[in-house]
Amino acid sequence: MDSSKAKKEADKDRKSVLCSELSAAIKRLQKQRFLLKGTESSESDEAVPEILEAIFLHELKNNKGYLWREIEMPDKYTLPEPSFWSFIEPLVSDEIKMQLDALRSSDSAVKRCRSWVRLVLSKGGMLHFLEDLQRHPGLLAFHYSPEALLRDIECSEVVVQLLKGLTGIEMHCDYTSSRLDSWEVSVLSLSGIWSPPSETTKQSSND
Repeated sequence: MDSSKAKKEADKDRKSVLCSELSAAIKRLQKQRFLLKGTESSESDEAVPEILEAIFLHELKNNKGYLWREIEMPDKYTLPEPSFWSFIEPLVSDEIKMQLDALRSSDSAVKRCRSWVRLVLSKGGMLHFLEDLQRHPGLLAFHYSPEALLRDIECSEVVVQLLKGLTGIEMHCDYTSSRLDSWEVSVLSLSGIWSPPSETTKQSSND
């Protein structure tokens, strides 16, 4: 298999994994809410926003037009700090921006991204936001590669349909936590931007 074909297969697999993870997380949330009769469960609530973060990070470009997944970090243990805030900002309502501005550490682009995902989910607006995204192909093309899940009409529709499964479920996402100041390793890994160093790499660095 040539490199270009292998790349396309890898991109397809990544998008499939993202959709599968979101589907599983929503099903777990639905089941837990049914069993707990509507009682909030912070653990199940947190899985959905983290997968959505990975979707927004998938094939994201930086402000110079380079793909974040292709940017070399100083070493294997330095986590990148990608941000999709400049992408979503033109579409974010003034009300949401005011709430984010009220956060003490909202100057951090990563914090604004992570807080935004949770705030919009808690308000029940993520479905509408993703539906609206497809009306802005130019904005998507500027910030994402052609292989991005958000630029894949079929995959985007899958995500929209999955999010309809949250209709009627109140999300209780903490958007003020200090842990949102940086990305979770699992989110960066799921998005394809960063992978944990292999055991071989760790051994070499220790020698």
